[in-house]
Amino acid sequence: MSLPGDQNNLTPEKKKFNIEDLPEPTRRFIWKLSIIVIMVPVVIIWVVIAKKNFTTESKNNYGLDDWRSISEKINELSEETTTDLNAAKENLGLMPGSSSTDQVTKDLNESLTADWPTYHNSLGAFQIKFPPQYHYVEPTATGTDLLVSFFQPEIATATLELYRYQNIDDFTNKPNLKKYWPAGYFYIVAVGATDATATPLILDTFELGPQNY
Repeated sequence: MSLPGDQNNLTPEKKKFNIEDLPEPTRRFIWKLSIIVIMVPVVIIWVVIAKKNFTTESKNNYGLDDWRSISEKINELSEETTTDLNAAKENLGLMPGSSSTDQVTKDLNESLTADWPTYHNSLGAFQIKFPPQYHYVEPTATGTDLLVSFFQPEIATATLELYRYQNIDDFTNKPNLKKYWPAGYFYIVAVGATDATATPLILDTFELGPQNY
């Protein structure tokens, strides 16, 4: 029977845990484990952030490449369109550098001058039409560069003269120079004409003949 105060009946007092009481190898293991537990979340967070940044950069690069691809396709489409337009012009019989407006103007001029009389050069070097109200005269003197002179009797200043020059420097600075055409070893040069309406039509009818100077 146990008596009160018997030392055998006393409950041993629980001792508080103290890491210092653990053996040295155990303490080192716990310390390393703690570092690992702390570092793992840090590493995971770093990996997640790095992956997000890489994904964003990849998307941005893809967007830039995508815009470059679109730009290249637009340039290709523009070149193809230009080629198609040039082909269409050729099919319409339009020469490079000309326009449909020029063709319409030419057709209109031909219709306006269809009934005009035609002057034929005596040597067969050229022919040209002139308005019915105009007259023409050829020089009788020899040794002159003048080939023919067209004039309107009612208007003394309405004249158009055609000359023959061998060198281009002989007429490029000539007053009232209107137009010139190469004809073999010479140039046929149109000078004068203050009639702004008839002159362009007359010059448009000029044609070189089979015989050049």
